[in-house]
Amino acid sequence: KLDLQQGSIVQGHNVTSTLFDQDQEKVLDPNLTIIEEVTAHVKATEQRIRTFLGSFLFPKADAMKKTAVLSGGERNRVAMVKVLLANANFLMLDEPTNHLDIESKEVVLNALQQFDGTMLFVSHDQDFVNNLATRIIELSEKGIISFDGNYDAYMEFRNTLDKKTIAKETKATVATKVVKESTL
Repeated sequence: KLDLQQGSIVQGHNVTSTLFDQDQEKVLDPNLTIIEEVTAHVKATEQRIRTFLGSFLFPKADAMKKTAVLSGGERNRVAMVKVLLANANFLMLDEPTNHLDIESKEVVLNALQQFDGTMLFVSHDQDFVNNLATRIIELSEKGIISFDGNYDAYMEFRNTLDKKTIAKETKATVATKVVKESTL
């Protein structure tokens, strides 16, 4: 969404991407019903759309609700239906579990676990990350760490790194102290 400060983005051959935005209130048209919103953005039959809506906890009557009256969690579920029906093979998901109750998180998690493409997502929901991620990428002032594995494995790796760092710093401090004492 933002202009690049430097560099470029080159999408791979045959990559089709779609974005799940963190703030669905700005993305969904409040004048449309749920079914109208989804139909306006995806190429799928009404039956397929209704099937997806049903699996995302929107029974037939609820599909006629205006998006303006939806809760934050309902908006996120509508947006996830749009993302999954977009026929993209690369999903970019910004906080996909925000505003979701436990049942809705399970529905979203199950749907994403069945997705056969690539996902790049940001989430503060550790359980969600642990059950979906196959690679963790940490961005910090020190640089980037890319780790193959889920969240629990990454945390074990980080704890090991932290212990090694503390041990090195302790050795360096002791060595400095010994050098200082020996020069006295």
